Amino acid sequence: MSKQTRLHSPARKQNAPVAGQRKPARRFKLRYIAVLALCGWAFYHYWTVQRVQLQQLQTKQHHLQSQLTELKQKHTQLQTQKKQLNSKSYIVRYASAHYHLILPGQVPFDLQH
Repeated sequence: MSKQTRLHSPARKQNAPVAGQRKPARRFKLRYIAVLALCGWAFYHYWTVQRVQLQQLQTKQHHLQSQLTELKQKHTQLQTQKKQLNSKSYIVRYASAHYHLILPGQVPFDLQH
């Protein structure tokens, strides 16, 4: 009976690891450490590389946006000038003011002296 009492004795520990199995608590902690390390690396990579690139791209976008605004204003001015150049009265005034040209029958005079 001594063999039978040893096999079924309550003194045997129920939580004793069986050969070939690992402790589940250690595996669980290792997962947390791996996830924490991955999150730390991702934050470091963002802070040192991607944040700098993002700031550079935002600066470039701001510069290009202001350049686009200037070009749109210039385009509007050129469209207005194009419409004015199709008008005969504007051409006469412009030629008279900038090139001192006169129409036939007009008398040129200068008031600056």
